[in-house]
Amino acid sequence: MIIVKQTLDKISEFKNPLKKFFLDIVILIFSSQGKINFRNLSRYSNYHDKTVSRDFKIAGFAILKTIFMI
Repeated sequence: MIIVKQTLDKISEFKNPLKKFFLDIVILIFSSQGKINFRNLSRYSNYHDKTVSRDFKIAGFAILKTIFMI
């Protein structure tokens, strides 16, 4: 998880709440089994599925933009 934290710190578009959200989701993805979708992620976390989809869209786009810039 240290690698994920260091990567998120390099992305300047991420504010602290979005960093915390993305770390929680990454931990949840690696620890869950079966199909991964917004409803299942919200079922096993403290986030609503609308929150997961909205924040994942913001976070995912920022990460993809950063990856392709490097």
